[in-house]
Order: sequence, then structure tokens, then C-alpha cells
Amino acid sequence: MLELFPCPVPHCKHHNSKPDLNLKSKPSKKRPAEQITGPSKMTSSVINSSDNQMNNFKFPRKTARVATEPEENVKNIQTKNSFGVLNTENLDVENVTPAAPKIILRSIMMKLFPEYNLILQELQRNYPTATNTHIAGYIKIQPDSKDQHQKIADYLVSKKVQHYVNDPPANRPLKLVVKGLLASTDPEDIKKDLINQGIKIIKIAQLKKFKTKDPLPFFMIEVARDENVSDIFKIRSCLYMQIKIDPFNRSNRVTRYFNCNYFNLSLSLCLMPPKTAG
Repeated sequence: MLELFPCPVPHCKHHNSKPDLNLKSKPSKKRPAEQITGPSKMTSSVINSSDNQMNNFKFPRKTARVATEPEENVKNIQTKNSFGVLNTENLDVENVTPAAPKIILRSIMMKLFPEYNLILQELQRNYPTATNTHIAGYIKIQPDSKDQHQKIADYLVSKKVQHYVNDPPANRPLKLVVKGLLASTDPEDIKKDLINQGIKIIKIAQLKKFKTKDPLPFFMIEVARDENVSDIFKIRSCLYMQIKIDPFNRSNRVTRYFNCNYFNLSLSLCLMPPKTAG
């Protein structure tokens, strides 16, 4: 406490001694400061000088490219082209004349009857190359040539055998359905209008309901198959009315009729009153 607070003893020699003002005579207790080593001081004028900056800056050195010339004795690596065979195909092709188009002959459908086997035996002796096939109650006779076709037809006519000639699908007329006209439209007027537009109409008929036979606003047409048969799909109007032409599909009517009858039968069975006892 004596060291922290002033001495309570007045005129104490130990604590109230006056300091000597002659500091020079006393040795300094402070340690002299060490000299700081560092970079030389640069004036702002030298630092900001653009010439000195350009002289001090050096671009990095780039390694020079050495131009190497290809050696003459280097062996070239040969590669195999897997598609090279395609280039040689045209050279190996021989001038071959195209084969004649195959002529599709119309088949003769002979109706079955008790003595049909005798007719087939006679046809087999005279025309062994013709083939006979049974199809839905008819014998399909396929001749080998046009002359053979005519001779077989004449023979069946002489024997008074019921038969008809079946055209191949490629030669049959194209069946289409015209939609968009009124049900009261005369089919002959439609036929005349389409013929005037350049369509070869063979036959036209108005479709009717299967049960009530009421006329429908749909007309089936048969168009001859020629080089201009596709022009029928370009027609958009008939008798000054817009129409739509779709392919004729007979199976749709049969399926729709079967589904309707099945639904009506199921509905009638459900609504049928139960039988009373006795």
C-alpha cells in the first residue's frame, strides 16, 4: 500500500525525494532501437514514371517452334475401306434385259354339282397345267395362258356348267363412298357430274339401312382402274356441294349391325318380365 498510495509521513526522505533534473549525467536505462533493414526508399516520382515501368517490365519468353519437315522414307499406313465393295458393284453388273411383267390371268369359278369330278378329269387330261382349288362351294380353276383360259370357258359353256370369271384384285374396279349429298339426290345426276369431271364411273348405287331399307345420304361408286384413277380423290365438289370420298368397307356395316343386334337382344332380355308360377 505504501508503494501504491502517497506516503502518509510528511517530509519522508524515501518517498518525497525530488528527482534530479540533470538527466544527461545519468545513464540511459532504455535500450537503443535496432536499425530496421528494408528496401531503399523510392520517391513517388520514380514510381509513377511510365518510362521506368516499361523498362522494368519484361515479356515472358516464348519457345520457338521448330519446323519439322516430313521424312520421305516414312511408310504410309494403308487402311481398308469396308464400303469399297459398293463402288465395284456397278462395274460388275452385266447388261441384263428386264424380265417381262407377269400377266395375271382371271380365274374361273365353277359351282359345285354332283358330277363335278367328271369335269375336272376331262380338264386335267386336256389342260394338265391348270390348277383346281376348292373355295366356299366353288372350284377355282386357274389357267396357265390366255388361250387355255378361253378354251376352258368354252368347254364349261358347252357342258352347261354354272361358272363365272373372277377378276384379280388389281383389275377390279375401285369402290368408293361419296358423302355430303342429300339422301334425295338422284344417283344418275351424281354419275353424270363425275363423268363430266373426267372420272370413269362404271356403277353407282345409293346405300340403304339394313333393316328398314330407308335411303342413306351415302352413294357407292365403282371407278375403273386406269392411270388416272387417283384423280377421284382430288374432287371436292359434286352438284355444287362439298363432298367427301372415302374407301368402301363392307365389313364395317356387318360389324356394326352385329353389335346393334347383340345390344338389342341383351336389352330385351333384361326388360323381359319374369314368368309367373303356374
